[in-house]
Amino acid sequence: MPLRKWFRAIFLYFQPGGISTVRLSRMLGITYKTAWLMGHKIRHAMSTKDSLRKLTGLIRITPGRYGRVYNPTAFRHPQEHPVLIGASLTANGQAKYVKIKQVMSEDILIRSAGYGGLMKFIKTHAKNEAGEIISDLNRPLGERSKLLSHLGKAAFNWLNGTFRGIGPKHLQLYLDQFCCYENSRTRRQEISNQGLAYCSEMKRITLRQLVARPALIPVTAEYDRVMRLERSNGRSGSRGRSAS
Repeated sequence: MPLRKWFRAIFLYFQPGGISTVRLSRMLGITYKTAWLMGHKIRHAMSTKDSLRKLTGLIRITPGRYGRVYNPTAFRHPQEHPVLIGASLTANGQAKYVKIKQVMSEDILIRSAGYGGLMKFIKTHAKNEAGEIISDLNRPLGERSKLLSHLGKAAFNWLNGTFRGIGPKHLQLYLDQFCCYENSRTRRQEISNQGLAYCSEMKRITLRQLVARPALIPVTAEYDRVMRLERSNGRSGSRGRSAS
């Protein structure tokens, strides 16, 4: 791949809002598969850079859920992906640095993050010497951080508007991409100027390594069991009415 196309791809990806794989393939005159690989390598650079920075000072964490769908049960739908939205806050309550992270299967309690997920988030993404940590995990919706809830909704709208939705396997890379844009905006930095620096500092990663990432797909056995039972009851009821 010519370097000029890599430079252009990096420039486009580090523009506020980013670019979809379809648009990138058309603009660079390359296949969808090649554009997808280039985009994921750039997202990998963003994600790696984010992992090196921890939340500090006053930290607030609130739960969210990407992929809200019609769900008549109390159990998590297969297309609902619980996340935790955390941020370092300024003295006046504004976000200095934001992270949005998927919750692992074993850390989900019914349809949201459980206490174990919160502890893992703090251990992984907050500095040991961080100041006060405020959690909204068990708070009513009206008492949760409106700022963080708004950031979560903005991220989810961006995923759906730009990419027509993202599945669980690569969702984290896209969430890190959104946070990269948001954190650059908050710090009033030119994100396009950071692109080459981010990508040049990263070690080479192959397609095999990218697709081999474990999918963070939470278990939905209870939801599936309930829906199978309801369908079975519905069929039984139909047969009963027909027989009568």
